[in-house]
Amino acid sequence: MRRVLAAAAEEEHGRAAGVTAATLLAVRAAVEGELENTFMYQPIAETVEEGAQAVAKMAIPIWKQSVVFLASLVAFVALDMTWIILVAGNIYKNVLGDFLRQPDPVAGILAWICIVGAVYYFALPSSRGSPALALRQGALLGLGIYGCYEFTNLSILERWTWGLAAADTVWGCVACGVVCWIQLMLTRRLA
Repeated sequence: MRRVLAAAAEEEHGRAAGVTAATLLAVRAAVEGELENTFMYQPIAETVEEGAQAVAKMAIPIWKQSVVFLASLVAFVALDMTWIILVAGNIYKNVLGDFLRQPDPVAGILAWICIVGAVYYFALPSSRGSPALALRQGALLGLGIYGCYEFTNLSILERWTWGLAAADTVWGCVACGVVCWIQLMLTRRLA
């Protein structure tokens, strides 16, 4: 295996991908148990195994998954509507003014379904059954979703401001972290 790693590193010498290829080969070997000295990669293998065990413990039938999804969707909509009514609505009116239109309820519902679905399918499994990790993983996904939207708008729309982008991105982190935690608690309860 060491010869394979050396060959991969030598083949890619001088390019950044060389280190990446060698690292990936070493991680794969560590996970498969082929390396004797896996001190650097052992935590990765242990984390993968622990995560798989935690997810298996939370396995629930599809109808219970639907309950978790729908309940967390209702919670997210309630959180987001509260945010919009109490805080963001005024910010949007002040910053965007006549650029705003009447909200389209179908588009709003589809956006909420996409966000809650992304949290359910991407952040919840990576929480490995830990409430703290659920909050963190949800917040990181919220950072990705809301940050991408906000900073794209900031880059192409004249009226979008740094303050609006920052406030909404932070809100996305909070909202997605909370909804991931809710999903975990509901999944535990129904498991």
